[in-house]
Amino acid sequence: MSEKQLITQLAALKQALRAADAKEAGSFARVFHAFFDITDGPDLMRLGKPGKNPELRAALERMSREFLGDDTLTLSGIKIATYAPAGFFHGLFFVSGAHATFFYFGGERQGLVSYNRGSLTSDIFRITTVPIPDGATPVTGPRGTA
Repeated sequence: MSEKQLITQLAALKQALRAADAKEAGSFARVFHAFFDITDGPDLMRLGKPGKNPELRAALERMSREFLGDDTLTLSGIKIATYAPAGFFHGLFFVSGAHATFFYFGGERQGLVSYNRGSLTSDIFRITTVPIPDGATPVTGPRGTA
């Protein structure tokens, strides 16, 4: 696959993520399978670089704490890779007996994270980050609205 094809595939993945709807069964699974199709070959890793994204890491930790019901857990073994031309981050981590895989579009501030706890099924969530201005105090809304 050429770099141009990779950019095209990532643009299609971004569009699929935007269009995914939790009310439609399998919607997010199809998006994650599209991600796996991209990662099936060596090009994303060959063209990408090790990366850091403190905002993404914090969001993944908050998501994990909420999903697994433990406000004290921390991520371990986190690996983040980035493909800068598409503002794309992807990687994996371990948390509280679960293996998680994720991808995230920095410009869109949106991605997916999939947790597998050793079963035949995975739990898949869309993550969205929102910048908090300096001096602001974030508060959560009623459960299920944040």
